[in-house]
Amino acid sequence: MFTLGFIIRDGWPNLGSTFWARILGGLVCSISLSIINWLCDYYSFWCMIALIFSVIIDFYLDQKHGEGQRARNSKDFKWLLVSGLSSVVATVLVLIAFGHYNRAGLLIAFGFFKPSYWKLCWAWIPEEKTPTRYAAGIFGFVYGLALEVRA
Repeated sequence: MFTLGFIIRDGWPNLGSTFWARILGGLVCSISLSIINWLCDYYSFWCMIALIFSVIIDFYLDQKHGEGQRARNSKDFKWLLVSGLSSVVATVLVLIAFGHYNRAGLLIAFGFFKPSYWKLCWAWIPEEKTPTRYAAGIFGFVYGLALEVRA
């Protein structure tokens, strides 16, 4: 479900504003995280509440998102790197605060490798098929993976 949340955040379906896309995408991710935690009990109650808000906050902290989406070659990857790292800040801080260091490190690594997801999608997916939407889905998948599997 994190993949779906990130695809919604990326603009599908068209909700008319990035505000609503971020809110709905963040809610989908938060619901997914809540279900997994209910089933597996990875996080304490207060950690879970903080993570729900941090995921939504990270959608707003994502710096240079637009520049990253428009990047087309290696010199533009700096914007994707800034976007990848800034879009995990709040969640990483919550994970560290509650002692989940392995998950925090994994999330930082996935944010650091965000340019590679985009490069892969641009290389394999034609422009008319919206390769950035697929890349957002991949990033959502690995973001969720860092939070939703036993670390």
